[in-house]
Amino acid sequence: MNLQLQILKALRGVHPRLMPLESLWPEVRMAMPEPPSRIDFDHALRVLEDEKRQVIVLKGEDRVRAKITDEGLARVAEANL
Repeated sequence: MNLQLQILKALRGVHPRLMPLESLWPEVRMAMPEPPSRIDFDHALRVLEDEKRQVIVLKGEDRVRAKITDEGLARVAEANL
């Protein structure tokens, strides 16, 4: 399964709330047949945030949290067809 799509699916599960990255990372690792490295995870998250605008990452004082956007929800729906 595509790492970016798995990130989106994990975030869809808590939508419209934000998910802390310390919770998102293990959830994505467990769902993948071959767990990705943290570097690959961080890169996929950056691509979703910067290039595709499917995830919003908010950096607070104490933690980093992510939220799926409408574009991300549409991509998950499209993948499930």
